[in-house]
Amino acid sequence: MKNTKHIIILIAAIIISCVANATVRTLNNNNPTPGQYNAWIFVQAASSPGDTVYVSGSLLSYGDITVTVFNLTIIGTGHNPQKQNPLISQFDDIHSIVGQLTLIGIKCHEVHDDSVLGLTIFKAENCYFSGTIYLGLSSGLSNTTCQFRNNIFGRSYQKIYSLHVNAANTFGLQGEIDNNIFYGNIEINNPDPYYGYMDGCNMSNNIFISPDYGIAKLCNSEVKYDNSIFSNNILINYTDLNFYYQTLTSPNNSTVACMNNESYPGYAPFTHVQNTIGNFYGDPLFVNFPCLSTPCSFSYTLDFHLQPTSPLIGAGTGGTDIGVYGGPYGSSFTMTGEPRIPQMKQVNMPATVVSGSTFSVNIISTNK
Repeated sequence: MKNTKHIIILIAAIIISCVANATVRTLNNNNPTPGQYNAWIFVQAASSPGDTVYVSGSLLSYGDITVTVFNLTIIGTGHNPQKQNPLISQFDDIHSIVGQLTLIGIKCHEVHDDSVLGLTIFKAENCYFSGTIYLGLSSGLSNTTCQFRNNIFGRSYQKIYSLHVNAANTFGLQGEIDNNIFYGNIEINNPDPYYGYMDGCNMSNNIFISPDYGIAKLCNSEVKYDNSIFSNNILINYTDLNFYYQTLTSPNNSTVACMNNESYPGYAPFTHVQNTIGNFYGDPLFVNFPCLSTPCSFSYTLDFHLQPTSPLIGAGTGGTDIGVYGGPYGSSFTMTGEPRIPQMKQVNMPATVVSGSTFSVNIISTNK
């Protein structure tokens, strides 16, 4: 059986090497571990800017980590992988003291920007966050360009800051927030005396769900938005969007568009929003979502696909569907968070093998 394990590890290494575009290292805290490193401090010490770390699924969390390598990409198994051994790659809190970081297929609690200038580029794809993301907290000396795509912010029954961005004056958030599920409030703001600022931050094809049926606001009223688009989103149980459009010199509502969004029920969240086009109210007709009538926590059994009679089909900008399965990234959204790389899903082999004899191994994998 020892030889069969070696064969599986060799095949996994071949698959990983086929998709590597920089130095790739593996982290695995299982015991015994087939990875190169069994703890974060060791794999990071061996890494260089631009490298990639593959994190194996495990029954144990990898704990709190601090990222000190610039432009590091951390790739996990997904937060709900559908495979023979569905272990997840999980951290507690991730702290970054460098200016660029990418997370893919990771489950973690919070992300903290502890860098001197602030995270200039932060990307998260196919991840699950149960807490807050803090960006630009250190000095507010630089913009943060974000790319949040196909993530789930799943903490429920609490008013939280699913995405909490702090920035001083002209420095703030830009980039794209597309095809995510936010289960809770999202607040993008900065404490007095500063205001959060968003310039060129587009939010499209997201689902925002307030699970407590209380007075919920999507955004804080002291957020400045310029050159941004809020489109093709679904809002469930929100009472207000509460955007505050303003340029640095004077109020200006002409640079922001809020269009083709759907809200349920009719709490009129678009009442205080200017430049609205094509927004409407109604039941989105998800395939499985009992939370419309009774508050419920996030569950992987929920199905946010649209029924054939849904009014959201083809109702988005450019004729796309509204919601996470619409838009240019809708086809890649999953409730599993598995990264879009080749993966082994299942390995079948004989239960016993006679020493010296030959045997067959059947491997089922994906090619994404």
